[in-house]
Amino acid sequence: MSASPSTSPNSSPRDPKTLRGQLLALLGFLIFGIAAYYLITTERAKNPTFDEKAAQARLERLSKLQEEERLRLHSYGWIDQAAGIVHIPIEKAIPLTVKELSQKPVGPGNPITTPPIPSPPPPPSPQ
Repeated sequence: MSASPSTSPNSSPRDPKTLRGQLLALLGFLIFGIAAYYLITTERAKNPTFDEKAAQARLERLSKLQEEERLRLHSYGWIDQAAGIVHIPIEKAIPLTVKELSQKPVGPGNPITTPPIPSPPPPPSPQ
């Protein structure tokens, strides 16, 4: 039987040439991995993904909504000018509401009931 062409009878796993080749292959994989990681991260920083764009848009909408709510909570304005309905700052509304509720008599609360479950229709009669 002859030796396989990939291994020579003189080389062993501890041979310096074989060890050097394995180390070079490992170093090559390591350099490739570092280069791939660098390229992926720099490309992602330049071009955000769809999810990152959507998240940024949601954050912008959220901050705009929070600013609108803050302005509405702390300012005067019309809700319906034709009906004469206004909104007032929350700092003014709380004492007015407390005063209004403290003048009402305290009564028992009504129980919360759920609507009855409808009964199933009767089965059809045999004919």
